[in-house]
Amino acid sequence: MFEKLTGLLNNVIKFRKPIEEENEVMIDASLLSCPVCYNVFSDAPLVLPCGHTFCSDCFKQINRKRGVDGSCPICRKPFIKGKIYPKNYMVESILHSMCLVNEKTEEVEEKSTKNSLAFAVARLQKQNEMLTKEKFELRKAMAEQEKLIRWLWCLLVGVTVLFTAALMSIT
Repeated sequence: MFEKLTGLLNNVIKFRKPIEEENEVMIDASLLSCPVCYNVFSDAPLVLPCGHTFCSDCFKQINRKRGVDGSCPICRKPFIKGKIYPKNYMVESILHSMCLVNEKTEEVEEKSTKNSLAFAVARLQKQNEMLTKEKFELRKAMAEQEKLIRWLWCLLVGVTVLFTAALMSIT
């Protein structure tokens, strides 16, 4: 259990460190859009108790449906209608801090390409190591099979010689 926690902490530290060292990060735009209407949030979206976030228009539509209790369109967990739910100010802050990347498109694309290439190189190196190991194991198995074939061949030749000698001694 301790090893799992240590591994998790190491992964968190590895994940957080590069972000802290960078002035800019890339965010998937789908994370900044409403999961119901798919529009990018224009202001602080509202958060249901289950943690899912919706734009104010979709939240109003969800609240208008019949029944005393509503349910989240994503996970179907119930919530009380008419209650005032908190806004997701973190999403709003991210939206306000974002700028169009027109001037920096080449720089962003270059960083993205470098990251993708680094990931691909690491993955290919790991695959190469695995294939090298597999190649070694296959060569080892092939050598054992060749040794067995040589032994069986010698046995066959020996039996043939003995059989031939036995036939000649009979005649």
